[in-house]
Amino acid sequence: MSPRNSAPAIVDMLKRTSCRKILGQASMHSLLTDVQSELENEKYALQVDSLPELEEIFPTLRGGGSTDLCESYPRSNEPFSMDDVVFYLHSSGSTGFPKPIPQRQADMLHTCSARA
Repeated sequence: MSPRNSAPAIVDMLKRTSCRKILGQASMHSLLTDVQSELENEKYALQVDSLPELEEIFPTLRGGGSTDLCESYPRSNEPFSMDDVVFYLHSSGSTGFPKPIPQRQADMLHTCSARA
C-alpha cells in the first residue's frame, strides 16, 4: 500500500479484502500504528510483521557469510489454486478511498511468461 494513503483509507482497503496480516517496513511505522489504533477501536485484529533489513536478507552486504541467513517467513500448509489472490494493487483513490485490485496466481504466471 502506498504510504501516501491515510489511515482511514488503508483501514477501508484492509476490511474490503479481509486482510488480517501486513508485512511492513520501518518507514511506515507511524502510519501502521494509526491503522492498528483505528482497527482496535472496531475490534478488528491485524497482525503487523516487520520486513527484515536488506543486510539481514543479504548478509554479504554487511560482511557476513553465506551461512548467516535470516529466518525464512513461515509457509502456509494449505494448498493454493490458480484463482487464489496473491496480492492486491490499489487504485489512486481520486474519487474516494482507493479500491483494491486483486492479482491472482494465474495472473502472475501469465505476466511472468509474457514475452517482451
